[in-house]
Amino acid sequence: MKTKLIIFISLALICCNKNTKQKAEVINIKQQQLDGSVFGVWQMCKSTGGGEETSYNVCPTILFSEDGTGNIKSLEKKYCDFQFSSKNDRIVFSFKSANDRNAFFATGTEFIFKFNIANNIETLELSQLNTDYKFILSRISR
Repeated sequence: MKTKLIIFISLALICCNKNTKQKAEVINIKQQQLDGSVFGVWQMCKSTGGGEETSYNVCPTILFSEDGTGNIKSLEKKYCDFQFSSKNDRIVFSFKSANDRNAFFATGTEFIFKFNIANNIETLELSQLNTDYKFILSRISR
């Protein structure tokens, strides 16, 4: 899958002329092209919502495992464990304990997710349904 992704991106970059590259610095990746790409370790350094944008000095890391579990932690402590399921462009989280739910968002909260690649950095954008809250994550590892 990595090979296909690398070939696709290489061809896309070769086929674009200089003007097209400048106009479209971000490449939107369809879910079927990156099936399973949510799996891995991501760093959350920015969120938006309520008309404000927040950049984090200490970025929490989020692990998405292939078995549908994950966790959110900082360098010093683990914030919470969660389970997730995804279908098409939607992802739903559920938390094991009340403390975990209170720290982030309610179990069953649904997000639309979108992958992007800009300046050789892969990002995952999680947009909460029916709100303007958005979390922007950068991939650390697969």
